[in-house]
Amino acid sequence: MISWAFLVMSDLCLVFFDEFWVSILYLIISQTGFAYLMTSIWRVIDWRQLNLGNTLILTVVTGFNLYLLHVLLQAVAEFIEPTQLLCFYIYGALGTLCTMISGVSYMQLDRTDNEHFLIIPYAYLISNAFLVIAIFTIHDWFFILSRMTYILLVSMLAYQMVKRIQYPSTARASILARASLSKDATNETTSSQS
Repeated sequence: MISWAFLVMSDLCLVFFDEFWVSILYLIISQTGFAYLMTSIWRVIDWRQLNLGNTLILTVVTGFNLYLLHVLLQAVAEFIEPTQLLCFYIYGALGTLCTMISGVSYMQLDRTDNEHFLIIPYAYLISNAFLVIAIFTIHDWFFILSRMTYILLVSMLAYQMVKRIQYPSTARASILARASLSKDATNETTSSQS
């Protein structure tokens, strides 16, 4: 939840985004939110369970996302300062890495309870990509696309918050059970090898 607080705080900076330092503050707060989200998701991933097929899919999708980030930022590069461009690259790379990590967690955890790990980071990243295009170009329909994906993000967050309030221990119990099972499997493998 702390990461989402950072991401919502960054949205408050959009009110004065035309100011240079406010846009830098927006990017720094967003980067902090993505970094915190990555560390919280990173803890529940068992990296030993990745297989070659999943790794290839994630590598291709991440590479494609980074290419799209580069193309997008080259399209708006003439409208922004070099410092902003660097912050946008870092922001986009962290967002892309966060979506990759969320994809790994979605593949490993019970998918019916953890679809928010996949949808929310992608919706936030896509919403912000549309917003950047809308701010630095004159195409108003990008604002509409940005707000539509943002509404998806907020509704998924609201759903997850209600779900956690109604069933507070279910998500944590499934993660702990999963961690316990992977430790037991590791211990059995170690004991059978000796």
